Amino acid sequence: MDTGVISALVHSGLLGTAVALIATPLGVMAGRALGWRLLRRPALPSIVLLGPVVLAPFAVAMGLDVVILRVGIPEEVAVVLVLSVFALPYTTYTMRATYLALDPDLEEQARVLGASPRQARHRVTLPAATAGFVTATGLAFLVGWSDYAVTLLIGGGQIITTPILIGSSAAGSGNDALTSTLAVSTSLPPLVALAVFTYAASRRRTAPRS
Repeated sequence: MDTGVISALVHSGLLGTAVALIATPLGVMAGRALGWRLLRRPALPSIVLLGPVVLAPFAVAMGLDVVILRVGIPEEVAVVLVLSVFALPYTTYTMRATYLALDPDLEEQARVLGASPRQARHRVTLPAATAGFVTATGLAFLVGWSDYAVTLLIGGGQIITTPILIGSSAAGSGNDALTSTLAVSTSLPPLVALAVFTYAASRRRTAPRS
């Protein structure tokens, strides 16, 4: 495999991981609030969180490009932050649906039995929300892994990820076979990562707890 492809795979993996590390915990907290605490009045927070989904990534990237240049934010940091904002609605609403399916009394019962609030969250609620957590993490990772417009425009062409490499190959003539190979090869790593994550999460959920 060409060195440029390997480098692009690494950049895509790092970008997806960084976005997932930021957007997933924020989505867990926001989803918990929307699912349990703001159940009767979720309208305004929902509208705010849906904003990034409504906005076109290309338009946002074009508008923020000048601002980022003037402020002097490093391209890599800016790309991760913007993509994390775009991933937040997916993680939030995944976790909101997860918390809506859980009984808030689970934590209360654990606390009655002597658990601290932190122990109740980490040993009772989060294991019960494992499926939603895995889904939210996978969605956030895919936002970073598959993005083209934000990474290209805000990254200034300095961050070469697999979508950018595929787009560059597709723009040339006579590259159909190479483009198809790149598209297939770059779709495998996120599937493998998600399978590993799901397996690890299922082991955590079924493991005995002290």
